[in-house]
Amino acid sequence: MNRFKHGLIYLWQFLTSRLLAIILMAVAATAMAIANIIPQQGRAPQADIAQWEKAFPAAAKVAKAIGFDHLYNSVWFYAIFALIIASICYCTSRRIYYEIKEHRHQRGLWPSIFFHVSFIVVFIGGLISFQTRMSGAIIVTEGETYSGSLLTINSRDFLYQHEQPYFFDPDSGTAITLEDFHINRNSEGVIIDSYANVIVTEGEEIRDATIKVNKPLLLLSGETITLQNYGFAPRLSVTDNKTNTLVCDGFYKLPPPANTDGTTSFRLPYTDITIKARYEPVLEKVRSKIKSKFIPAFQILVTDGYGKEHIKGLLKMGETLKGDTISITLKDMKYWVKFTVVKDQGIRIVYAGFLLAAVSITWRLLPLLFRRLKDDTA
Repeated sequence: MNRFKHGLIYLWQFLTSRLLAIILMAVAATAMAIANIIPQQGRAPQADIAQWEKAFPAAAKVAKAIGFDHLYNSVWFYAIFALIIASICYCTSRRIYYEIKEHRHQRGLWPSIFFHVSFIVVFIGGLISFQTRMSGAIIVTEGETYSGSLLTINSRDFLYQHEQPYFFDPDSGTAITLEDFHINRNSEGVIIDSYANVIVTEGEEIRDATIKVNKPLLLLSGETITLQNYGFAPRLSVTDNKTNTLVCDGFYKLPPPANTDGTTSFRLPYTDITIKARYEPVLEKVRSKIKSKFIPAFQILVTDGYGKEHIKGLLKMGETLKGDTISITLKDMKYWVKFTVVKDQGIRIVYAGFLLAAVSITWRLLPLLFRRLKDDTA
């Protein structure tokens, strides 16, 4: 009986010890590190998951077998977080009780209490973040409006969506219009900065905003929009040489280069025509204050459904390349921009916890610092 009683006492001491809390936090940190390497189901875009499974088939099978492909949605992961919060709550309450009982009249009482409470706030915010965090991508061309509904996505013929799209709440009336995208270069033509000017509509409120790589945009509904990538959207006009009729005409969002030579392939809608293109800005010398300028041009290869080559060459802005059956004209070129959208209801609670910890540490150390300075000057 005494052994059983001592065993229960030992078990309770271990469950309420700092050692267990440290072990649980180490396990949770290891799990989150693994989740950053393995694309997680329900969180990472399906394209990224498929690409990872294709690149590492053996590791993908092992990850699926042991459940490492959905760590954030697993029962044991939430159980670890619940135990961490319970352990920290117990240790904090015990510490607060001790501080109040033994150091009731000391100056460092409340900073110590708030510092321990900040850990609880951080972990609660992290748990809410894991449960409610949503992310996706918005890809728009200059002059295009994205309202984030299935109708607007499926109705655009020339959309290239290479990420999981982010859908705004249909009742919020939120929409993003990309006015223009700018790239600043130095005298050697090297990119030094880029930014996007957008019009944000949130219900009845309409405002202008600028989004940079390190300057995200925060919406009233809680989403954070960050500039991540950009590409080229040439306006290509294809004409049938025999009938002199227009086959298709529109802006095409070129996906990022998929090949080692920097080329990318895409198919024109409603046709069997495939275009393999590589963007090549032609540097021309001009007699003006600007020593040189970039003129959009594409090195293209046009084939049909049978792989027959129809057009091959350098297509510059405003020029036309004529093949045996079709002709293709580069009428205009705009940029498309990819914005990453994240809505995280728990991140503010996490920041509040860290802020509370910083205030507590400052509150505790400042009197000691002033006392030291006073002693040195005395």
